Amino acid sequence: MVLLTAHIWQPWPSAVRFCLQFGSLLYITKQAFPSNKHRMALFEMKWLRRWVRRNTNPIPEHRAELWKRRLSIGYAVLAWQAFGLVCYMVYTGRNDWAKYYGYKTEEELALSPAQQFAKHLKVEGTGKIIRFSGLHKVEEVPFDASEVERVRE
Repeated sequence: MVLLTAHIWQPWPSAVRFCLQFGSLLYITKQAFPSNKHRMALFEMKWLRRWVRRNTNPIPEHRAELWKRRLSIGYAVLAWQAFGLVCYMVYTGRNDWAKYYGYKTEEELALSPAQQFAKHLKVEGTGKIIRFSGLHKVEEVPFDASEVERVRE
């Protein structure tokens, strides 16, 4: 008989099938099934989890796996289509969609990107716009919020 230490992240039936399939004794450590308090989540909405569990019936494991696979394929197809759309828009010259559809005025198009950011952030007073190329400083231009110079003509 073989003693096997495993860290299994699958439910018990899969572990039991593993034992029966290989004819070995499976020794499961405490790390195999971590407690819920060690889970990491960006936003833990325990109230949502409780509400869903209270108002829905459990789904059989094989059906959940089937729908997980279907949703994964659907997501992959959707992401591929979105990537293709972006490539097509760049290829046809519509990569600046705000300019193409007329959401940017001629005044906004004439400003440098740094001036556009300063205007968007509503910077007041004076300052400097420093332009870098790699690690080298290319130019340093004074900025005054009251008078914005047109760069592109």
